[in-house]
Amino acid sequence: MVKGKTKARRRLLPMFPEVYRTLKARYEAQNRPADGWVFPAGSISGHLEESTAKIQHGDALKKLAAAKEAIDQWENDGSNGSWQDAVEAKTKLSRDYITRHSEALKRA
Repeated sequence: MVKGKTKARRRLLPMFPEVYRTLKARYEAQNRPADGWVFPAGSISGHLEESTAKIQHGDALKKLAAAKEAIDQWENDGSNGSWQDAVEAKTKLSRDYITRHSEALKRA
């Protein structure tokens, strides 16, 4: 159904099938809510905002910088043991995080 508050807002928005399936799966996983946000957040507005993304991006950059420092130290110390162990010990990042982001961490 195409609807909106104004005539200009009434339009179809095409999307890739993968996007549709992802959004539909999220909707189903939330027990088909009648209203609310697709990606709720703990913000005052109840949804993701630009500032939320900036904070998350900043946190990710800090983690990458800390991991880069740990890898550099590991190399300077003779590369003993695995670089993943060195990153985990120095940064307190989880092994799962290190494994999932290993390519980015090595490139950092």
